[in-house]
Amino acid sequence: LVGQVKAGVPDALVGDPDRVRQVLLNLLAHTIKLTRRGEVVLRVERDSASEEEATLHFTLADTGPAAPREQQDAIREALSSGKDPGARNLQNADLGLTISAQLAQTMGGEITFEGSEAKGNAFHFKAAFRVEPDATALARSRPSVPRGLSAVVVAAGPALRCALAETLEAWKMKAAPTDGARAAGRVVLGHLGVVV
Repeated sequence: LVGQVKAGVPDALVGDPDRVRQVLLNLLAHTIKLTRRGEVVLRVERDSASEEEATLHFTLADTGPAAPREQQDAIREALSSGKDPGARNLQNADLGLTISAQLAQTMGGEITFEGSEAKGNAFHFKAAFRVEPDATALARSRPSVPRGLSAVVVAAGPALRCALAETLEAWKMKAAPTDGARAAGRVVLGHLGVVV
């Protein structure tokens, strides 16, 4: 399981953390169930924003093959049932998706699903939040990050390697992602400063 908050996501938002948590846990459970092999990734990025509001886009995806077509259709039906309160013809497993879709709507957003053999499965959850006006004070209180250093990122999974490298680069560090000790050793011999 890899979690990544992309650069540009505001530091402080006002919303309903219990609803966001419920939706994310439900979608994460479904993503894990659909994953036959590979990694599961939760990414958060800023979809749109103004000074007063930000819409975040949460993506829960796996790197394995896509779910069977029938299962994808059942997921899409459960999500669309969340838009129609009169729809009740659901299996228990799909009820959580329907409730999550309804919660997303109450937060000014939506949930969609896509599955493809090339990319695997992905749930997309968007929700609107109010931007906390004192966020600049929070940003200033964060510990400083040593900028300009070079770092070797050693991780077996490509999604984790990518997430760590992007985070370090957002901190203005130079990242050298590798998939194992031998590759990391070659990079370290090239005189990088920090091994992560």
